[in-house]
Amino acid sequence: MLPIIFSVGPIHLYSYGLMFAIGVLAAIFYLSKQQPVAGLKQNQIIDLILFLTFVGILGGRVFYVLQHFDYYQKNPMEVFAVWQGGLVIYGGLIGAVVGLAIFCLIRRVNFFELTDLYFPAVSLAMAFGRIGCFLNGCCYGTPTHLPWAVKFPFLKEVVHPTQIYFSIFDFILFVFLAYRYPRRSFVGEITIAYLVLYGQNRFMGEYYRGDNIPVIWGMTQAQITSLAFVVVAGVLYLILFRKKDIVSTSNENRQNLPR
Repeated sequence: MLPIIFSVGPIHLYSYGLMFAIGVLAAIFYLSKQQPVAGLKQNQIIDLILFLTFVGILGGRVFYVLQHFDYYQKNPMEVFAVWQGGLVIYGGLIGAVVGLAIFCLIRRVNFFELTDLYFPAVSLAMAFGRIGCFLNGCCYGTPTHLPWAVKFPFLKEVVHPTQIYFSIFDFILFVFLAYRYPRRSFVGEITIAYLVLYGQNRFMGEYYRGDNIPVIWGMTQAQITSLAFVVVAGVLYLILFRKKDIVSTSNENRQNLPR
């Protein structure tokens, strides 16, 4: 655990903020290597990722503050101390998706073209962000006696390094989605894959989290949101895959018309 990497007088370099920044830069680098989509140039895509990072942080922080409202009600100035940690991943995703939807409405571009491009970058940024969680000591796991268990100074027992579990998965998910992106069979495939794979992993990973408590039916808020992600992915698959088949059939019929 290393929440502060170094300090110079009153100035502190927080490990969570540093790893989050590295994640955003890595995501920008990845996006800079992609071909322009939906009529956007590469510099516009980078501007978009910076905007989505902002609204994502805002959404993630709002969800976190609401979850710990009693504390922040007594310490209102700490609401803005994002660099110290305290973001809800699902809140960040929802905030970013809402921001992206607004952007697409204004620019009149295909929403799923951009989400297909965006979600591999999200996975990459989150992989680094989870390392920041580990260094910060948040999002810790349940007690275990496995050889790789870790000890945080504020806990009595050694616990699962759930932050590292999530980080490894996010790196693997990034590689898979980045590989599939230029090979996707229909627009929206990468979005659906992300929602399903991340949702399933987060649902199972919650059983090893020691900082989240069940809210209903023995499930945490993150597990409920994970199930919602998988359901949304299923609905999107039925809609977008069917749309792909309709478009393909229409194109084939045009080709078979007498000339």
